[in-house]
Amino acid sequence: MKNKSLRAWEKSVRDNVIVSASTHKKLGKGMHVLRFWRIDPGVVLQKIVIDAGGLKPSYLGPPESYFTNSESSSGKK
Repeated sequence: MKNKSLRAWEKSVRDNVIVSASTHKKLGKGMHVLRFWRIDPGVVLQKIVIDAGGLKPSYLGPPESYFTNSESSSGKK
């Protein structure tokens, strides 16, 4: 039987994507900010999926949603 990390590597090469996940404790109500810094010019952040419960697994992930708020997009609170 193949090693689990080898299978994960094979899948990331086959799909040309690396999927990472993190779990966070329950956050309070209100606005929250995710910040990302570009450290390596060869790395592309293509998609962020936030599962607040009920996300069904799929090959491409959930459909894109779009939300904009003029106050939050300008950096003002």
